[in-house]
Amino acid sequence: MSRYAYRPWADDEEFEPCLLDEMSDADLKKAFGNYKKMLDAGELDQTPAGAEQPETTQEWAERTNPTALDLVMRNHPTLTREKALELLEALEG
Repeated sequence: MSRYAYRPWADDEEFEPCLLDEMSDADLKKAFGNYKKMLDAGELDQTPAGAEQPETTQEWAERTNPTALDLVMRNHPTLTREKALELLEALEG
């Protein structure tokens, strides 16, 4: 029996071997041992700094007290300022 698991994506000719397949048993034990130590110490329970939730539109609106133009520009970033003003004038008139 092979010590390698079946990987369907490995059927492609361009596939390169997995780094885990190339590691020795001692290296694997060391890596997973370090992972276990970090897990037990609670180091992996913290959310990474870059994974913060982006501000919702409602939170942004409450924080900035936007004008109608600000709302249009935020929700339709491809519009130019002039086009947004034209659309707002058409809605008012």
